[in-house]
Amino acid sequence: LKDYQTFSSEGFKFMLRPDWFSDPVVSESLLAQDPPAHTRLRSLINKAFTPKVIDGLTEPMVRIAEDLAGRLAMASDVELLTDFSYPFVNEVISQVIGFQSNKQDEIKRWIDLLSYLKPEPPEEPIRQELESIQASFRRYGTEVIADRRVCPRDDLISRVIAAELDGEQLNDRECLAMLLLLITAGFDTTVNLMSNCIRQLAAMPILVDQLYLEPSLIPAFIEEVMRFDPPTHSLLRQTTREVEVAGVTIQRGEFVCLMIGSAGRDSSHYRDPDTFDLHRANKDHLGFGYGIHVCVGMMLARKEVEATLTALVRHFSSIACPTPEELQWTPCLSGRGVVELPVQFIKR
Repeated sequence: LKDYQTFSSEGFKFMLRPDWFSDPVVSESLLAQDPPAHTRLRSLINKAFTPKVIDGLTEPMVRIAEDLAGRLAMASDVELLTDFSYPFVNEVISQVIGFQSNKQDEIKRWIDLLSYLKPEPPEEPIRQELESIQASFRRYGTEVIADRRVCPRDDLISRVIAAELDGEQLNDRECLAMLLLLITAGFDTTVNLMSNCIRQLAAMPILVDQLYLEPSLIPAFIEEVMRFDPPTHSLLRQTTREVEVAGVTIQRGEFVCLMIGSAGRDSSHYRDPDTFDLHRANKDHLGFGYGIHVCVGMMLARKEVEATLTALVRHFSSIACPTPEELQWTPCLSGRGVVELPVQFIKR
């Protein structure tokens, strides 16, 4: 992850820009760039993601989480994604990032588009549908960018568009790619992390009261989930030269899948790595990536999930859900999330 000269992120373009798909927006994002292009993009975007900015977004996220948790308290059986996670991230994307609040279904279609971007073409009706979905995102994204250039608001979209480096801003195409990356990380990845946290609380019921009595432990809980069961399990790189790893020679131009989920269970680095330990001494992990490509929105994701967990353990004394073997998982190599998560809550 540190050696981008050898393990290039340009390899992502193999997945994000297949021959059968016309000019996908996301292939221009940070995910698929190396320095110096990455350095410029990252420097501009970092100006919109300062700790001060993220701290200022905490209050609305706490308010949204409290409101939704209060609604859940009216029912004993819920489907977490539909009844809590999706409405939460939809409101955050609307109020904090700056998309229209009635775009939840369309945003989900834009995100699902990425799971279809593979070298092998899908059936023609699916390909045409994907082209239509991307055209929809382009239209909406272009309108939003034009609006914020003229009338900036107090949202992340406006901050990204307004960010300057040596008098230079992101162009419209770069802004489009960044917006798609924002909603992907802000929607799917955050939803998956929430689900993984809830499943862990259900697997270890004692933690619910621990976090309720000591809310200061919630950040440590999130970090341990990021190590133990992260929402992203792998990243793609492409070699720029012949290189040897652990006695294996990898030829130039090969694709390498970095299994960060496995790294979180490395027994040479963690004591009892297969045990979930809220009080683990070394809280480092690769769940948000590492090096120049460490997740630009990781502070925002942490604040989102902290707000949701604080609200849920305050309202509920018990959380139960099916075991991993009983759940249906999303068919994605890199992401780890469930299709749905039935949950039983007991009010305090």
